Amino acid sequence: MSEELSQKRLTKYGLKVGNYEFYNIGNTNLSDLKKSNIIPNKDYKEYGKRKPDALLVDRRDKRKINVILVMEHKSAGKFIFPKEKKETIEQCNDICQVLNAEVGIATDISTCIWFNPHQDDLKNDYLDRTTNKKRSYTIIRDEGGLDFIKEFVIDQEQAEPEISKLTIKTQESIRNLDLIRKHISKNKSQITTEPTIDPTNLAKQIWQEVWFASGASPEKCLYTFLELFIFKYLSDLNILSLDDKGNKINFRDIYALEPNYAFKNYSENVRPYLKVIFPEGEDGTTIINGTVLNPDIPEHSDVFYKLLKRFEDFGELNYIDPKFKSKVFEEFMKEAISKKNLGQYFTPRSIIDAIIEISDIQLLHEGSEICDPACGVGGFILEPMKVSESGVSFYYQTHGAEIQPRYKFYGFDKGFEKEEQLTIILAKANMLIFLSELLRNDKTLLNAFSNLANSTFRLVSKSILGSLSLTEKDRYDLILTNPPYVTKGSSIYKQAIANISELSEFYKINAFGLEALFLEWIVRSVKPSRKAFVIIPEGILNNSNDKKLRTFIKEECVIDAIISLPINAFYRNPKKTYILALTKKHGGTPEKRKSQIQKEPVFTYLVSNTGETLDVNRFTIEDNDLTEMVSLYNQFKGAKNSFRYNSLRCKIQDINKFDPEQQWSVDRWWSKEEKVELKIEEMETVVTLEEFKVIARDVIDELEGTYKEIESL
Repeated sequence: MSEELSQKRLTKYGLKVGNYEFYNIGNTNLSDLKKSNIIPNKDYKEYGKRKPDALLVDRRDKRKINVILVMEHKSAGKFIFPKEKKETIEQCNDICQVLNAEVGIATDISTCIWFNPHQDDLKNDYLDRTTNKKRSYTIIRDEGGLDFIKEFVIDQEQAEPEISKLTIKTQESIRNLDLIRKHISKNKSQITTEPTIDPTNLAKQIWQEVWFASGASPEKCLYTFLELFIFKYLSDLNILSLDDKGNKINFRDIYALEPNYAFKNYSENVRPYLKVIFPEGEDGTTIINGTVLNPDIPEHSDVFYKLLKRFEDFGELNYIDPKFKSKVFEEFMKEAISKKNLGQYFTPRSIIDAIIEISDIQLLHEGSEICDPACGVGGFILEPMKVSESGVSFYYQTHGAEIQPRYKFYGFDKGFEKEEQLTIILAKANMLIFLSELLRNDKTLLNAFSNLANSTFRLVSKSILGSLSLTEKDRYDLILTNPPYVTKGSSIYKQAIANISELSEFYKINAFGLEALFLEWIVRSVKPSRKAFVIIPEGILNNSNDKKLRTFIKEECVIDAIISLPINAFYRNPKKTYILALTKKHGGTPEKRKSQIQKEPVFTYLVSNTGETLDVNRFTIEDNDLTEMVSLYNQFKGAKNSFRYNSLRCKIQDINKFDPEQQWSVDRWWSKEEKVELKIEEMETVVTLEEFKVIARDVIDELEGTYKEIESL
């Protein structure tokens, strides 16, 4: 056993960095590393005595250890000597090739040289000093063609006694590594920007044609598009070829048929096979769940074939623009969801993204559980992949035919009143679009994806309470959600709770409205010391009926922030809404949490613009106050009592202002003059009675003149 491994307590595990383990060693040879099951078990012969300075390995599958990265260190400034730099890279490359490592890094602290040990470059040929064997490597280059020299630093800092969190530098280093791994191969050592496509206009065309043919709801028309999108996408990946009966089910095979045969063949062969690929989850939902077109109606067969032609003319569905992953749902779900009578409103992507950016989601330890109890089409569960610079690779790693998530995501939804399954079906289809690059890179992951989608999104419709029927105290590490807003008729939910003793023990506040029940669920369900970010209506902050709820929040949680959103921030929802940011107090019992009195101030902010117009058109605009809010709040988190800012939109409030007996609406702490300056309110003009008489006389004269003109016509 290596003395160094024992001293550094690395005999069982390396320093955990996401899916990887890091070994910062230097005095342990390959033979001892093999004995400790840190590197692959094989005969290293002459290399048994070689000592790498650092290794990054993936040991999740003990049967096949993958060495991801090998590092060689030299003292600071050594690389100013070309010979020293060259020899260090070669020394590192020797070990990379022996261990079959994916990436090598040679560093003298001030400079990091990243290289690909698997691509030969005649300029970098040399003789291995240990075996006299010819070896080669290629320097990895960035998008501009320059050497990729970003630093690679692995360290951790203690967040709590039982948790370590990755430092900002470590997160950046892993993102750089994941980026490199995504782009390099035996034939490529440069990061390139893949050309992307945006099928948004295609989706609009298909939606309109389906709607004209069927008159179905917008979300059902959208679902028809998504099913055909999946069909075309899987065909382009050559995943769809023959079904289990030998029938041809590729897009091109179906498109080659006559219109009436094309739709019949699709309905009888393709759709059943797609259901095999994407089996139902325990909740009975799957991605493939029916279209609004009927193969028995001749006109529908013509429409179906016209849709296929749209896809054929568009071309292959590869390298989808990340913005499309959000836009396709935002474009078609805004109006549809807002018309439902369960108080469900589609959350704009800009607001979701801002909440994700202030949530510290990427600092959670691996295996953390993240929940949205009112997930809709899955925005809070899926958008983190778009917000993260490293994208999908940060949240999901693949190993063989398995997809291994960094975190356990849970999205629950009761669905719409008449179409309960639809939201979860759309969420699963949305997930396929977000994870499309995984399937593009590895076609064997279909089964793993289906299992992942079914375990991530779940329809909870056996009780009228939906997600509220799930009572799991202190479970989740992070909750992100926009619960439904319902006050009228909410007594039916309270009655359902009263009928079940387990629920009546869980819900004790007797707050007003469905959103209040959700907020109580959130506070009880998040773990101590963990965070929740909830979009709430103004009533929770102001209603006298909810003062007991506000008392409960203050006793159980630290109030981190209350962020005011503009009226009409949600499409066709005139309600005033806020982002409520909470951290549940530590301690195992409510009594212990109640005894912890919050002393830290509260971050408050007024948002006027969210990056889109607040009318029915929802045009994208440059003005977006959420950007500044995110920046200021992230600064505030690190120094709550000493935070300094220079923004009229931001105010740091004393926690004592938040008396549960009083209103918590933060807007009232901005003066009329400040709101006018921020263009939240209009300047009032006061006129005397005599001045008003003159204005009124002018208006009357103008109206009389207009009337005479109309009469003459």
